[in-house]
Amino acid sequence: MKPLSAFRGAVFDLDGTLLDSMHIWVDIDYAFLRSRGLPEETAYFERIKQISIREAADYTIARYGLSDTPEELIAWWMEMAGRAYHDAVALKPGAHDYLILLKEKGVRLSVATACAPELYIPALRRLGVYELFDAFASLHEVPHGKSEPDVYLLAAQRMGVPPEDCMVFDDIIDGIRGAKKGGMTVVGVYDDSSKEQRGEIESAADYYIESFTELLR
Repeated sequence: MKPLSAFRGAVFDLDGTLLDSMHIWVDIDYAFLRSRGLPEETAYFERIKQISIREAADYTIARYGLSDTPEELIAWWMEMAGRAYHDAVALKPGAHDYLILLKEKGVRLSVATACAPELYIPALRRLGVYELFDAFASLHEVPHGKSEPDVYLLAAQRMGVPPEDCMVFDDIIDGIRGAKKGGMTVVGVYDDSSKEQRGEIESAADYYIESFTELLR
């Protein structure tokens, strides 16, 4: 298997992978459902983790028969999330140093995320890593969610690196499978929010890490 040090490009998911932020979305989702008196269903949480915020709004309205517009739901969620991303979201342990290490080795870096740019750009700037990335790709720019390779291929294209020369870092099983469909080498990253999927992720990914600190040794 090709060692990670041999790749020319690296594509990173954000929430749950580079950013320790999934707990924020879980809190927002619970708060929203409780505010509407809606059931807290595992299937709902699993579904919205892998799709864009617009798709999540459409899905939520359809699933629960809500009268809200997608724009109204998105505004509610974004107001809740905006403060956390601006002030509190942190990088995962070792992530900053690993990004610096890759950059020093001449590896091109990109983001492939379901997170809205108005959330992640201020967070990455505050954390001092925004300028390290060569390209950004968001799910709202592509036809399919993370179970398909679209967003990863877009990130690779924008970096100018062929998919077979890219490694992808993601924390959910759909992301792992989607990136593999794109012909990329995939590193599964542990996150508490997807710990129930750990066995599947380890089996599907080419590599698996519990922390980026493992890649600094």
